[in-house]
Amino acid sequence: MKCAECKELLVGYMEKVLAEAEKRAVESHLEACPPCRAELAQLIGLRDRLVTNGKDLAQTNLEDAVLDRILREQSLKLRKANKIDRQLQLWRKIMKNRITKLAAAAAIIIVALIGIHQFIGPEVVWAEVLENIRNSRTLTFLIRTSEEGPPIAKAMVIDPYLMRTEFLGEQEGAARLLGGQILIVDAEKGKGLVLNREKKKAKVCPADKTALPIYDTFRNFRDMEDFSVEQVGRRWIGDIQAVGFKLKKKEGEREIMVWADPETKLPILMEETIEDAQGRVGQYVVTDIVFDAELDPILFSVEPPDGYKIEEPEYNSVVNRVKSAVNVDRILKACRKYVAENKGQWPDSLKELTKYGIEEETFINPQRPEREVGYIYLKPPASPSEGRIVLYEAYDEWKEGINVGYAGCRVQFVRDESDFEKQLRESSQSK
Repeated sequence: MKCAECKELLVGYMEKVLAEAEKRAVESHLEACPPCRAELAQLIGLRDRLVTNGKDLAQTNLEDAVLDRILREQSLKLRKANKIDRQLQLWRKIMKNRITKLAAAAAIIIVALIGIHQFIGPEVVWAEVLENIRNSRTLTFLIRTSEEGPPIAKAMVIDPYLMRTEFLGEQEGAARLLGGQILIVDAEKGKGLVLNREKKKAKVCPADKTALPIYDTFRNFRDMEDFSVEQVGRRWIGDIQAVGFKLKKKEGEREIMVWADPETKLPILMEETIEDAQGRVGQYVVTDIVFDAELDPILFSVEPPDGYKIEEPEYNSVVNRVKSAVNVDRILKACRKYVAENKGQWPDSLKELTKYGIEEETFINPQRPEREVGYIYLKPPASPSEGRIVLYEAYDEWKEGINVGYAGCRVQFVRDESDFEKQLRESSQSK
């Protein structure tokens, strides 16, 4: 089902008048489409507010004859516009209920009086949103795996050099790897600090000595050449009727939805959707976005605080561990493209992936940069099992663990050497 077809059925879906097959088709589409989910949420919010208005008006003495005339005229307009029968059926349903009749009449009168432009709020274009991000000095936000889910990380930025990320507990992915830790970067000093709050340990590590402009840090919006931008309508977020922009990478699986406040022309919520090798859709959400808040500079100090034991920097620092996981992820995605273009066959060597934008530095493990070979590649047969190991960090001595890549395009940090060796044996025996 395409978005246009889904949107045509949203009102019927909301009012539970669809046939079972249509209902299942809409639900399946909504599961994988953030813009259509947003439009449904907007419709539900509008309906709820209209019902509330109707309950208030029900206490008045507005004559049924007046209401009926308003709604009959609107029904005639629908017929003249050749609207589908389902919409007319919904109007008949409305006509039978005094509360919803009053609410609908109120909405028609309001729109007629104040005009549709004012009703939906001011227009916003993406260039204005991007410019306002660039002009902001500070930024804070939360990262979640779903809009309703608990936050997994909190980020704070002072443009152009300071960033602090607090990982909030045992979650999936990077948050599970870094749960309970704080990462602070001072790019001007070229210095980073990792704090383990539970163990009261601190690690000082090098950081790239480059600026971290706020618009670059906030989902790398500075470099938009690889993205197309499409305005996709509005949805209610709290009491704000936000304007949506779909940012889609022209080549790849990345899609970002940015919802902006039409008054401030700044983002208030962001959703990123990524499709994995099996076609499964994953999502994370950035919420509680605040620009230009007052932030205490002491929060961004890269000097270990009192009471923390300072550990010597190691190759297996948290920063380099995450960078290496990103390398493994990029290599796996390039392998996926190769497989798609070569009848299911995997490349003979990683060097064949350079045509997919993989640079030579991606093959260098930042945890062990002195090694000539950063990653071990194990070419699998065609159509391997998702859990088969195809890539892992090369190592001479096992320390805290290594990043491992699987045929299902999944990256996992394996801490236990015996567990890794067991997985390796099972992979060699599997298809």
